[in-house]
Amino acid sequence: MIVHRDSGLISLAFNDYTIKIYDFDTMTFKCIRTFTDHIHTNDITALAFMPDARWLLSTSLDKTMRIWDIPSGQLIDMIEFDQAIITLAVSPNGDMLATGHTDALGVYLWSNRSMFVGSTIGSIIDIDKEQLLVGEFQSPEQISKNLITLSSLPESKWKNLLVLDTIRQRNKPKTPINIPKQAPFFLPTVSNLRGFVFINPDDENETNKKPSHISQIQQFLYQSSLTNLLDHQKSNSSLSNDVIHLLKDLGMAKIEYELRCLSPEQGGSVERMLIFLDVLNQGFDYKQNYDLISSYLALFIQLHGTNIIWKNEELIEKIRKIQLKQKDTWMNIQRQLNTSIALVKYIKSVTTI
Repeated sequence: MIVHRDSGLISLAFNDYTIKIYDFDTMTFKCIRTFTDHIHTNDITALAFMPDARWLLSTSLDKTMRIWDIPSGQLIDMIEFDQAIITLAVSPNGDMLATGHTDALGVYLWSNRSMFVGSTIGSIIDIDKEQLLVGEFQSPEQISKNLITLSSLPESKWKNLLVLDTIRQRNKPKTPINIPKQAPFFLPTVSNLRGFVFINPDDENETNKKPSHISQIQQFLYQSSLTNLLDHQKSNSSLSNDVIHLLKDLGMAKIEYELRCLSPEQGGSVERMLIFLDVLNQGFDYKQNYDLISSYLALFIQLHGTNIIWKNEELIEKIRKIQLKQKDTWMNIQRQLNTSIALVKYIKSVTTI
């Protein structure tokens, strides 16, 4: 007997070498699959579910391991061994299989070939043993325009955008780092009537050593790749995709810097801010990268809300329209999710054998 708690399935092996799968997540404990064709010819020793509960592995004293496809209820593969398997376990991600054999002290590890190459499903029923090559499936960028599509990026790329200041404060060292002052290899000297004297670098004018704060800002303002993209491709129909792809490749600190550069105080303008809001609005129309666009909108409001946005009626109106569109999109998805959940519960309540 083996239990797969995530899917609510339990598999039992019987003395007549048949295998049955029950759904214990329902109140009636229903049998949903029974494997009676091409079964083992000796006592069954172990059972194991794959992590996604699509395949069931069974081993027997007949020195074979059989792989059953649960959705179709068919035997899809059979592997013969020199020694019978008495126990087996599957890794959490399904890429490795561990087995223990009779008259063997070691544990054998097997790699799941279907995790690294195109899946090959063999038909055990056909006499000619033909194989169906499924190949590599490429998912489209968007399955349906009625659904939202996420970015598939790790959460570390967007989830903590609103708490960057907290992260910086937490990572700040408690005591400043003291770097020892190193003497130069060649000490600068100046000739005089007595020969020469050494020059103390600390006596030099600070303005000659580093540029002023104003000149630093002037060099810093126009180096934003986002503002350059917004300025040069205002009328481009693919501006939304270009901006999202640009921000995808940046880290969180760089994204925050790019959005800060949109404000007039950092060399930007209200016009740039309006163009960026149009980009986000267009992204919500496409219903792609929903998680990223929502995070960028929240960060934009956090950075410029108190100083700029609430003083400009045009910015306020655009943000309200975007938030209403965001809310309507999510409500539509929530209705579809509730419908799907109700449908799944109904299907699980129907008796299937």
